[in-house]
Amino acid sequence: MRDPLIYRIRHAEHHHTGGKWCIYPMYDFAHCLSDYLEGITHSICTLEFEVHRPLYDWILENLDLPRPLPINTNSRVSASPTPS
Repeated sequence: MRDPLIYRIRHAEHHHTGGKWCIYPMYDFAHCLSDYLEGITHSICTLEFEVHRPLYDWILENLDLPRPLPINTNSRVSASPTPS
């Protein structure tokens, strides 16, 4: 696994919080935590995010958070028309 960037520091005014915060989580760190907090059990992602999966799993495993179901990655999902 690569050496990940999980936060960025930017000393600038934010449109919602003003100057209260200067540290912001990067997508790779925030994505798995928001999925966990929202109870997401299946993540439908394109294959371009496949390289992000090891970090996603590593963060959840090292925070010792219970994971009831595996999270799946799919490259394509086809939906059939439903009857009216």
